[in-house]
Amino acid sequence: MAVVTPPDPRPPTRRLLRPRQVATVMLTGLLLALVLNARDMERSAQTSPFGARRDVALALLGPVSRVSQALGLDRPRAALDAALGHDQGPGNIGVEANLDAGPTVPLLPGSSLPPSSGRENPDPDTRVRPGPTPRPAWTQQDPLHLWVGGDSVAGFLSIEMVNLAQQTGVIQAHGHYKISTGLSRPDYYDWPEHLAADAAAYNPQVVIFCAGTNDDQPLQTASGIADFGTGAWITEYSHRVGAMMDMLVAEHRLVVWVGLPVMRAADFNARMSIIDSIDQAQASLRPGVTFVDSRPIMADLQGHYSDYLPDASGQLTLMRAEDGIHLTPAGGTRLAAAVLDVVRGLWTTATVPVVGTPAAR
Repeated sequence: MAVVTPPDPRPPTRRLLRPRQVATVMLTGLLLALVLNARDMERSAQTSPFGARRDVALALLGPVSRVSQALGLDRPRAALDAALGHDQGPGNIGVEANLDAGPTVPLLPGSSLPPSSGRENPDPDTRVRPGPTPRPAWTQQDPLHLWVGGDSVAGFLSIEMVNLAQQTGVIQAHGHYKISTGLSRPDYYDWPEHLAADAAAYNPQVVIFCAGTNDDQPLQTASGIADFGTGAWITEYSHRVGAMMDMLVAEHRLVVWVGLPVMRAADFNARMSIIDSIDQAQASLRPGVTFVDSRPIMADLQGHYSDYLPDASGQLTLMRAEDGIHLTPAGGTRLAAAVLDVVRGLWTTATVPVVGTPAAR
């Protein structure tokens, strides 16, 4: 007679990992995450405040990042970032603006704009005003060559400007934006160097630049670190802005420097106003450079921040991102259309020669 043993009703006993095994799994996961994300972590360290913590982080992350890139271990993360628009952006992608000086923007306590460099215009009453430089009309055979870019706020400005340029059929535009950049940290991303390379590659007649949302941080100067908004900081930042403008106008390019839009947070808005004031002051010293105040373009009728503004058809449309800083695609279209109107006007009224035109050849 066979004996049947009934199944054990108790659930099988699970073997628990020992503490050492748990630690090993956790450490392995952390090391894997470190290797896969080393490049982004190094970039984050590069943009962190100057000091011992930053130096140690770069010393530790630098070798890991180089190994990760050499072995291609960073490619999955880079592909994901590119798909989500978290990297440089497209890179090779492809309302009337108020140009009045406007009210003077207050600076931080104890700060002031640097003294003039002697390059200001002479007395308007005695200045000889040259006439507009003759320029050919834009055609499909002879299009306008335009470059547009900057930091993340310039992201949708670049994308939508390229879209508008394609629609005209007479403008060839190249867009280049990079998140977490500006003029404050050339050790992380050197905009003059990258812009010079793009200018050599695409030879734009008009350069549109917008940056500054990451620049409210200390600057490295010849005499040490200068805190944001101090006299030393403003002098150094003014020098960087002016040097970049000089580089472009020396190559006979029309420069349109787009100011930062009004921000939702009052304290951040005040800090961005300081940067706008410097940009506007430096542009006013240089023929061939035009500062476009984007605040009236991206604000409501009272000049205040608003998430929603009318589009070209008058329909209220979401223009700003959730952070109260960046633009939505519709916001990029609104700003790009206004800036393009400025470019059209400058092409026929500016008094300086432009690369590719008869006067500059």
